[in-house]
Amino acid sequence: MTTVFNVSLMGRNRPGLLKELAEITHNHQGKWLNTKVNHLDSLITALIKIELPVEQLEALKAEFMAEPELSVAFVQNERVEVAGKFIEIVVDADDRAGLVNEITQRLDEECIEVVDMECNRVAVAELGRSLFTARMVLKVPNDRDGADVASELETVATDMVVTLV
Repeated sequence: MTTVFNVSLMGRNRPGLLKELAEITHNHQGKWLNTKVNHLDSLITALIKIELPVEQLEALKAEFMAEPELSVAFVQNERVEVAGKFIEIVVDADDRAGLVNEITQRLDEECIEVVDMECNRVAVAELGRSLFTARMVLKVPNDRDGADVASELETVATDMVVTLV
């Protein structure tokens, strides 16, 4: 019997870290089903969906948790998939405090799930201000289209521009 679970990890990156974690998984007869990895400076964050025999779970957890300079958490995968479709958008606006909160709140009100989001703030000396940009993958209900979602998000700020990718 197998189990499927998610591992989240965060900490100092080093050469070969992901290779070693993949080898540990393989040594316990497991496989990575899905992986998302991000790097920021010398840090790494990752979400890894793993399938492996139930009897190997505790040993794998122990080896992952023993990895120095990493915070590791395990979550059993019990999620029920909800029907929907994926859209990708880019959001651009003048930067200000609370913008991400307002965007995610609006998406939540519309029953739209954020699947992936990368936000950046860029100072533009010539303009004397910072600009905000976010690339997002969203899961929207089947009865919604991307243009409607973009229009709804543009109401968050008067200068906000939302582009479908």
